[in-house]
Amino acid sequence: MESERQGEFYSPYPEEERRKQLRRLDDILEALEQLNLNEQSELTPELKRILESHGLKPEKATITQLIEEIWKLQEKYMLQIPVERRKSQRRRPPRTFRLEVVIDSAIARLKREGRL
Repeated sequence: MESERQGEFYSPYPEEERRKQLRRLDDILEALEQLNLNEQSELTPELKRILESHGLKPEKATITQLIEEIWKLQEKYMLQIPVERRKSQRRRPPRTFRLEVVIDSAIARLKREGRL
């Protein structure tokens, strides 16, 4: 697989193949979402065959689980952001935030601004 760069982003797949695979997976995802919205649990034989061709086992999964599996398959075709590695060590540890502190801060700001 050759890496194809697009500005800051890249993909290990050629652009045409990447887009084609994403379109196919989007079509499968749309079919599964329609079944889920219509509260149907029975897959068509064609959809079963397509899912099996992607290495999935539709008879052992719910529609929701199949949707999540398709999302996982899509991830490898998404554009990646290259990670820059620092050569020297950080001078200080990275900042971490507790979720409660962030939420409390946001609520306080919204109250000050009169939006809450």
